[in-house]
Amino acid sequence: MASTARHWDIVIPIMKSMLATVLLLSLCSCDMLPKQKQAEQKQAEAAPSFRPPSATELFDLQSKCTAMGDKILEENVIGNALTHDQVSHYNPKDNRCYVKLTVQTGDLSTPRDKYIEDDSLYDGQSKEMLAFVNHKGNSKSGMVFDTSLQKIMEDKKQADLDYDAIDDLMNSFVATDRKP
Repeated sequence: MASTARHWDIVIPIMKSMLATVLLLSLCSCDMLPKQKQAEQKQAEAAPSFRPPSATELFDLQSKCTAMGDKILEENVIGNALTHDQVSHYNPKDNRCYVKLTVQTGDLSTPRDKYIEDDSLYDGQSKEMLAFVNHKGNSKSGMVFDTSLQKIMEDKKQADLDYDAIDDLMNSFVATDRKP
C-alpha cells in the first residue's frame, strides 16, 4: 500500500506538469493562428490578382497578335513548290501571343510519300520558335524547345519528341476560346 501511495505522489506532479504544458502550447498556438491568418491575408492583398482583359482590350491584343503572325509569315521564305499560312492566338492568362506557321507542299496531287508538312509554334512577340513538327512522306518527327512547354509535356507523361503529342500541344496554344 505504501508503494502505491508513493507511486501516485510521483505520477500526479508529472501529470500536472504535462497538463500545464499542453494548456500552454494550446494558448500559444491559438494566439499565433490569428496572426498567421492576418499575415496570409496581407500577402494575398499585396499579390496582384489576375484581371482578364476587357473585350475591347482582348480584341486589340488579338489584333496585334494576328499582325505579329502575319509578320512571321512574311519573313518566312519558301520555294515555289510550297505554300504556307499561319494561325495566331493571344492568350490573356500568360500574356503571350502564339503563332503556328504551317509550310506544306503546294501541289495537292503530290504523292503522299513525297508530301511535306512542317508546323512550327512561335512566340509572336519575340519570334522565338517554341516547338515544331515535321511530316515528310511516312516519316514524322518533332521537338519542343521551350522549357514551359517541355514541363507541360512532362506533366502529361509525354515525350518531347512525340510527333502527335507535340502537334496536339501546338494546336491547343492557337485554338480560340470561343464559347457557344
